Amino acid sequence: MAVSNAVITDTGRPQGRAAALAGAVVVVAVVVTWLANLPHGAGAGLTAVGQLTGFGCSICALVAVTLMARIPVVTNVVGSDNSVRWHRWASTATVVLLAVHVVTLVAGYAAADKASAAHEISTLVTTYPWMLSATVAAVIMVAVAVTSVRRARSRMKYETWLFAHWYIYPALFLAFGHEITDGASFVHATMPTLAWTWLHLVVACALVWYRVLVPARQMAAHPMIVEGVHLESKAAVTVTLAGRRLDEYGGEAGQHIRIRFLTRNGWWQSHPFSFSAAPTSTRWRITAAVEGDFTSRLRALRPGTRAVVSGVYGSLTVGHRRTRRVLLVGGGSGITPLRALLEAFPAGTDVRVVYRARTPDDLMLKSELDALAAARGNEVDYLLGRRSADPRQDVISPPSLRALVPDAPARDAYVCGRSGFVDAVVWSLRANGVPEAQIHTERFDV
Repeated sequence: MAVSNAVITDTGRPQGRAAALAGAVVVVAVVVTWLANLPHGAGAGLTAVGQLTGFGCSICALVAVTLMARIPVVTNVVGSDNSVRWHRWASTATVVLLAVHVVTLVAGYAAADKASAAHEISTLVTTYPWMLSATVAAVIMVAVAVTSVRRARSRMKYETWLFAHWYIYPALFLAFGHEITDGASFVHATMPTLAWTWLHLVVACALVWYRVLVPARQMAAHPMIVEGVHLESKAAVTVTLAGRRLDEYGGEAGQHIRIRFLTRNGWWQSHPFSFSAAPTSTRWRITAAVEGDFTSRLRALRPGTRAVVSGVYGSLTVGHRRTRRVLLVGGGSGITPLRALLEAFPAGTDVRVVYRARTPDDLMLKSELDALAAARGNEVDYLLGRRSADPRQDVISPPSLRALVPDAPARDAYVCGRSGFVDAVVWSLRANGVPEAQIHTERFDV
């Protein structure tokens, strides 16, 4: 049996390199200009640090936004899983650099003017161009960062968290003015200013194109409606979408899409869902755990409801396989894309499925998994119970996984679920000698 080696992440790499190179040229030009205009005198060191961290803050903010702009070339090169993780790192770096930027600039200017910090803050905000709007932008960024702290995030509805994050866009707009009017790299420097403006415009255009115009175009070219809704259990629901020429999206088993159902109370928000069955040219299917307001409303969807879909995203696909044998490891609702993958692998492929859930009632699509495995000669292992406080004693610990799948190093492992689950499985796989190139992951965290 031949093994497919068509690696999807190769798609878009030339464009990705070109975009990265263009961005790097802009960054280098700005840094060179900054070095040529280093401050002198009292507080010069602090001021220089403030200028550089302000520049770094802006770069990190642009990177964070770009990673979540749903740009196909970014998703294909980076991967949707890494995009989310890198977005969080870039966002954290943005806030940290922002804090250092403010503190060091105020201290540096205060030292140069021999004034108090309070007086210097007042002078900066009231006399420097665009500084008041930049202050508002800083407050917004910090407020949004607070909503992303794990403890705060766990107490918020997804819709509230999402709405708060929309304020990042006006914050970036408000901050831009003071960057080119007050920044040492841009004052009286035409080329760096034009390059910096160009970089922001490219990111803004990409956001509008891929988050607004592309979904609108896809809706017009491939109108989709809800064909059916099936309650898998009290905790899970399956929605089937019908359309035409859906194969033009290029969707594959293991990938996910973003869906906006045009209902009275849900039209304004889109959510990601993985295919729970291999997509066809006329039907797509998703299965979701009922965990929040939006997924709870899926049960009330009526056939004929229109849906706006953007995508397809993700690299958890058949084409990434490097070996002849496969291991699918799913936790909770993370089994949904793996069920689609089980269907999509060529007949005769040696596939082992490991499904972790708390209770039998939490198992999703069990009858389908059993039927597919039986028809294809594959195996499914169900691991029930809560995670052990001691990772070494858990049912997915390295010794447990080795006993369950002794030939794991000879398999490609596809892992999907919450971050904690995915991290634990990846740790066990590595401990058992599975090469990094054979581990493919998708996390279901926001």
